[in-house]
Amino acid sequence: MRPVPRLKGRSPMPAPFNPRQSIVAVIGRNEAGYDRQFLGTGSLIGDGTILLTADHVLANWPVGRYSIYVNDVERDITGTFAAEVLERDPQHDLALLRVEGYQTPFPLTLHFDGQWAYNDQMITFEYSTTRVTGNNVVMNPAARLGHITRFYDDHLPGREDLIVDVYELSWPALKGASGAPLLFATPDDRGGQVLGVIIANKEHHLSPAFIETILREDNSQMEQTLYMLPLGLAVDIRHVREMYERVAAGS
Repeated sequence: MRPVPRLKGRSPMPAPFNPRQSIVAVIGRNEAGYDRQFLGTGSLIGDGTILLTADHVLANWPVGRYSIYVNDVERDITGTFAAEVLERDPQHDLALLRVEGYQTPFPLTLHFDGQWAYNDQMITFEYSTTRVTGNNVVMNPAARLGHITRFYDDHLPGREDLIVDVYELSWPALKGASGAPLLFATPDDRGGQVLGVIIANKEHHLSPAFIETILREDNSQMEQTLYMLPLGLAVDIRHVREMYERVAAGS
């Protein structure tokens, strides 16, 4: 059998990893330290103990105590670990925390140079279906695959005074997906690099818009249901650069 020649000038594909080791559920803890409410999704970056998520994920839990839920099957580590807030940036809806007691062997890296193309495949891994019942955390995470449809300046949802650089995605951001990383899905040197952080949905009319009309028998009232097409939004990861560099320098 003739040997298969190696292609020159190409780096080997990165080893596959379980996204559960790097992308986790963010939980709100009560004053006694018990996990009580699922808040969103986050990713472990830097040295593997820095948690990146959306700031509104933290703001939705006024108690101010947080943890992550980890299901690291490869190393037989399952459970919750406390996370302390390091820095928050409400202007760009970003936040960094430090996880205590868990360090992923596969931290995600941040893609600060901004190079990408519309035909690049993108992926996210998020925990929108997570439920907290009593002292139990039940997770069934999902992967979303697609591409970037637009890149532009937009107002943050509910904050018309704030404008940030955002990516519009080809899939919706379900409740609980906030804070999840937008990643390159290509099996090259960019695999596992974070391009943005999921924050919200942008609704568009279907084209053509579908309208369902209901009339009463006496024609006294008409109801119209307008179906919308929700598309996810992700904040450009470059907005976290200064905050991340301060945190990393203090590690």
